[in-house]
Amino acid sequence: MKDFYRNLSLKVAALFNWVNTNCDKVDFVVKMDDDVYIDDRNLVQFVQTHQKTNRSKFGSAAGNLWPARDGKWRLIYEDWPWISYPPYFLGPAVLFPSSVIVHIQ
Repeated sequence: MKDFYRNLSLKVAALFNWVNTNCDKVDFVVKMDDDVYIDDRNLVQFVQTHQKTNRSKFGSAAGNLWPARDGKWRLIYEDWPWISYPPYFLGPAVLFPSSVIVHIQ
């Protein structure tokens, strides 16, 4: 798969597939951009306080946003004919319990 911005959703789907296939003993998965810093001690503390959470996702969610139809990040109608996007997580980082990834894939 070529590393293009427009392939981002395919890359995330591949990540989830890989996690489901290879990481059956992990409790949480962090998906983050390569230019993001996460304090690992704070992350461990957060995960420990949310260990019982098995269907929640943690990140900045967005919904009812409209695609840009011109400019650098434009999305043409042939690729996305709908008026708005479905709810999704904004980058730069999202934390998923591994039990959620099975249902997203």
